[in-house]
Amino acid sequence: MRTRKYAAGILIKDNHILLMYRLNNGNEYFTLPGGGQEEGETSKETALREVKEETTVVASINKLLYKIRWDTGNENYYFLCNYIGGEPTLPESSEEFHQMKNDLQVYKPHWHSIKDLSSILLYPLEIRDLLITHIQDGYPEVSLELSLIFGARKF
Repeated sequence: MRTRKYAAGILIKDNHILLMYRLNNGNEYFTLPGGGQEEGETSKETALREVKEETTVVASINKLLYKIRWDTGNENYYFLCNYIGGEPTLPESSEEFHQMKNDLQVYKPHWHSIKDLSSILLYPLEIRDLLITHIQDGYPEVSLELSLIFGARKF
């Protein structure tokens, strides 16, 4: 079985966090901008590419905050990023825009108030919960590594 790697960017600006609002088969939730790692790409490069592709926001990597190793063998990387510029919008060239155009799903990047994080469905919830704590109390010096069971993940 081939291991899939996923990377996402965590961008915070003016007490807001950059999120992707999702509506998928009637289910509403939020995600951090991110996606699958392409061949020859590092997880850092993936996070920056995905942030730009999904939101048009330009960022740079600050540091790796969280790594999840799923029991499936897949790995997720979550990077704290520095905001450089741009306003969140879904590019017409993106795969997500075309899925939305065909009424399959809704994708809407936007800045969401940090104070509301605990009341929204931000997947994975384990990362949401860590972010709430770390935004308030300070980020860890060393990245945290979690081992999770996919079928038992918080929904």
